[in-house]
Amino acid sequence: MSASGKKTTHPEAYTLLLKVYQEANSTKKRDIAIREAQDLWNELKERNTLKHMEEQARASSTTIAKDTTEDIL
Repeated sequence: MSASGKKTTHPEAYTLLLKVYQEANSTKKRDIAIREAQDLWNELKERNTLKHMEEQARASSTTIAKDTTEDIL
C-alpha cells in the first residue's frame, strides 16, 4: 500500500524501488527512506512511467549487486 492508502498496481516494481532507494541511502532511517520512496513512487505513477521506472529499478538493482560483488572480490 502506498502512503495514500491505495494499492499499487505494480507491487514488484515498488518493492524494487524501495530496495534500491534504501541501499542507495543507507544512512537514512528506514521510515524516512520508506516515506521518500513512496513519494517518488507516487510521482512516477502520476507521470505514467511505471514501466520505465520498473526497468530502471531492475537495472539499478543489478548494478548495485554487480558493484558490491566487485568490491568484495
